Amino acid sequence: MASTIFTHCDFDGAASAALVSYCLQLDKYQFATPDNIYKQAVSVQDIVCDLPYISGCNLWFDHHGSNIQEVIDRGLNPANLEGANRVAASAAQVAYDYFAAERELPEYFADLVQAANIVDTMDYDSIESWLAPTPANILNDTININSESYPAMSNHLNWLTHQLRDNHLDVVAASEKVQDRFQQKLVTREHDVEFIRKLHFFLPEDEKKQIVVIDCSNLSFAPKFNKTLALVVQPEAQYILLVANEISFGRKTNNLKISLAKNFMTPSDKQLGVFLEELNIGGGHDNAAGGLIRSGSKNERLRKLKDFQLDLLDYINS
Repeated sequence: MASTIFTHCDFDGAASAALVSYCLQLDKYQFATPDNIYKQAVSVQDIVCDLPYISGCNLWFDHHGSNIQEVIDRGLNPANLEGANRVAASAAQVAYDYFAAERELPEYFADLVQAANIVDTMDYDSIESWLAPTPANILNDTININSESYPAMSNHLNWLTHQLRDNHLDVVAASEKVQDRFQQKLVTREHDVEFIRKLHFFLPEDEKKQIVVIDCSNLSFAPKFNKTLALVVQPEAQYILLVANEISFGRKTNNLKISLAKNFMTPSDKQLGVFLEELNIGGGHDNAAGGLIRSGSKNERLRKLKDFQLDLLDYINS
């Protein structure tokens, strides 16, 4: 049975899978999130990229400190796991260094890794540069079209990963398929900004207006949008907090999904991933992290959310 590459459903996931695919001559991909990777049928022949370690997988390539710490907490030594793992700008960078140490790689992979580093760490100096139609930004923006189902997005990611394996990212970004999707994304981007403009607020306790909150937990639907567009509405905010319902088997639960991000234009030494790890509700990068607030009832959910918001505000001000 041929090996499958299980990878994150984002640009870094596609980039790292493209590298692994080229080097190991594999062409079967499965896209997952850090939450649902545990529900996937990962076998001893399979490879995991840009996602938490799954026991028994053949190779693991990752760059998240929280995932590496999770391995340590399970009593394992990350250095003894097959593949490569270390804190880095992207999983693509980790995979590239691993394979480049033993073989010569096509030059276009160096540009792909550089793009993944920028996109995954939000290494931009302005909102304008983040929204600029560069090849990397176009490819990243067109991964997820708001009206698209998850299977449709996975199909696109499958196509994109194949293309990035065999072509320079500039060529892929200029393709008719990607350009068509990009035009769709520009339309939805305008709608997203207006949606955020109507929904966002600041906590009463947040006198400096540091955290722009987008709370979608009272909505009857699960909106899909890029929370970082909140900086178009509130460019002076230092952090973004997105709150949404957890959906399980098509129904809302009492649990809340939270997503945090820094304003990439404002220097900060706060480690959002570590903060969520210490609360035992999630993890991620210093600049962006996510987690789950588990609750047994609506009242408990409201109380825990308020406690979390105040804990976050205290951490930011500490």
